[in-house]
Amino acid sequence: MPEDRLPVARILLAALALTCGIAAAIGVVFAVLGARGLPPGGPAVARPVPPGASRAEPSTLAQATPMLQAAPQPDLARYRAEKAHALDELAWADAAHATARVPIREAMALMEARAASAGPPSAVASSQAAVATGATR
Repeated sequence: MPEDRLPVARILLAALALTCGIAAAIGVVFAVLGARGLPPGGPAVARPVPPGASRAEPSTLAQATPMLQAAPQPDLARYRAEKAHALDELAWADAAHATARVPIREAMALMEARAASAGPPSAVASSQAAVATGATR
């Protein structure tokens, strides 16, 4: 007949072993931090200077930290507008005037016309093009 009682002693022993393992891991972390001369809470983090405080106060650190924008949406909209304008603009892509930037719609139309005038590609030509461009199947 199976026993209906829980093995309380075994459960407590396993919990004690788990607690000791966690405590040992924390002790090892503190020992490694101490051996490397780091404070247990980690190195001090530079915080922005509060309004009205001078930078000479010892509560602030000398190192500068990047500040996040409170509202980056205008900058993101300006960036996206610049990129959209570059897609729709005819201009030189390099200083030597060797490469031109063509509006994307015109470039797609040119590629479509070029593909239509070339006719259906043969198997040999398409495999040679794939090898030339480094494409793999």
